Amino acid sequence: MQVRGTEPRLTNTTVDGVNVPSPESGIRQINFQAIPADIVESVEINKTLQANMDGDGIGGSVNLVTKNASDRPTVALSGMGGYMPILGGRSLVETTGTIGQRFGSSKRFGLLIGGSYDWNGRGIDDIEPVSDLSTFPNGSTTRTQDSIDIRDYRYYRSRWGLAGSADYKLGDGSIYVRGLYSDFKNYGDFWVYSLADNTPFFNSLNPSQFPNAPTILGSNGCSVDPTTTLETCGAGTPSFFVADRRHDFALGSLLIGGKHVLASTWYLGTSLLPVHVIPRLAKGKQISQAL
Repeated sequence: MQVRGTEPRLTNTTVDGVNVPSPESGIRQINFQAIPADIVESVEINKTLQANMDGDGIGGSVNLVTKNASDRPTVALSGMGGYMPILGGRSLVETTGTIGQRFGSSKRFGLLIGGSYDWNGRGIDDIEPVSDLSTFPNGSTTRTQDSIDIRDYRYYRSRWGLAGSADYKLGDGSIYVRGLYSDFKNYGDFWVYSLADNTPFFNSLNPSQFPNAPTILGSNGCSVDPTTTLETCGAGTPSFFVADRRHDFALGSLLIGGKHVLASTWYLGTSLLPVHVIPRLAKGKQISQAL
């Protein structure tokens, strides 16, 4: 997330006011795709640092506030799905649920639990031409296509998350326990089939070979032998590339704290046990092979 136009790595991210490190090695910013939006109550954005904020937020600070039990019982369930007739049929599913209530005659004790799961199995098939700029001997230029890619993508993205909170009111103050955990598997496969052009280009080492050919900036399947200075063009030999992506992200936070009102104009908040729970750091691999 970018704040005030700065890089995402300069934005500090917290969950209920507690710093959460990035699960990705060597990357400072949080991957917000790893956190389901439905388990978050609100997002607080501060463009300027305050005295109670961490100094890492050079660009700003983003605080994810988890849900708490309200005075009224809460029961919320939702679901949605989709289908696309691509690559044999692909589906998308999302389900969320939240349940919470305050207990006792004075409703001092509150408990709320929420969860979310979504599956993104979408597919993409497209054609991507590779453009180039050709310059003719008379100085005119035109856009050409050196090659064309036929691409297929299949996604296997699953994400689930749990968030819960329990609090007990002690007069004007309260004590609480809040937790959040999410797991995001960013899996996918893609295939690329490339067709190359074999149009001759202007050979500066041997101008008489193709005197009217254009000068092409990119590669179009033709090459010049520096020894004979002759240009040869193949039959536009196609190439094939395949890659399997398996990236896994996990992010969690556990917080035990309290709120105390010392006077009508003074407020004190304490965090007794802020703990980062990240049993699995971001891990993954991408296997690529060109044929």
